[in-house]
Amino acid sequence: MYSNKFEKITKGYITKLRLVHNESLKNNFYGVEII
Repeated sequence: MYSNKFEKITKGYITKLRLVHNESLKNNFYGVEII
């Protein structure tokens, strides 16, 4: 039970990081395009 809960939290955290990373990549891409 505990490890399963921990796994869920970790997966959620990694997914969140990935989303944030993708957003920053998009912003950098648009920033380059504008310039």
